[in-house]
Amino acid sequence: LPDPQALGSTAVYAELHCRAALQAQEALLRLGELQRAAGGDSARSLVARTETDRETLTFFRHAVPECVNSLIDERRARFPSLSKRGSDMSVPDGALSEMMDIYLRTLREQGFEYAVWGHIGDSHLHVNILPRDMQEHARASQLFAQWAHEVTRLGGAVSAEHGVGKLKAPFLEIMVGRGTLRGMLRVKQAFDPHLRLGCGNLFGNAKELL
Repeated sequence: LPDPQALGSTAVYAELHCRAALQAQEALLRLGELQRAAGGDSARSLVARTETDRETLTFFRHAVPECVNSLIDERRARFPSLSKRGSDMSVPDGALSEMMDIYLRTLREQGFEYAVWGHIGDSHLHVNILPRDMQEHARASQLFAQWAHEVTRLGGAVSAEHGVGKLKAPFLEIMVGRGTLRGMLRVKQAFDPHLRLGCGNLFGNAKELL
């Protein structure tokens, strides 16, 4: 695998699903045109022509999140409660550029270390903040709430892929409002009167809503 520094700071991973070799060739040429138009360099691209090539690309695709997890594991030796903070927010296609500007501006303003990956075609990126201590960990939570407001303003979703669970419960209220959230809780109560199932999921402030 080439030196990651030689490949640049940003990578786009694309899969082409074609019925015939000619169709695949045409799609690859079109992808190359789009790459050059966006300022990319075809000389620094990897194309999976063989099974070995595909294994190399798969390794490359998973290397970033694995490196992030390894880094957080090292920091957890000093701060046992430390964890990365990863977003799961999406916006309408026409709003991706604006939201990306917001991500990068706020991350740099606050001096966070971060890594971004995700599904660019769905306007759905996972922005990962890599806290260096517990103070940064707390500030990251505040920034995520700020992003939730921006995503909602742009007509997006605060949890596009992995569900709300407990950590993103405050963001759900930002997106749908307290009135809608109260209605959702009443529906849950019809099936789970004592709110024992999935305790804390979706409705982290259930007592306040009742």
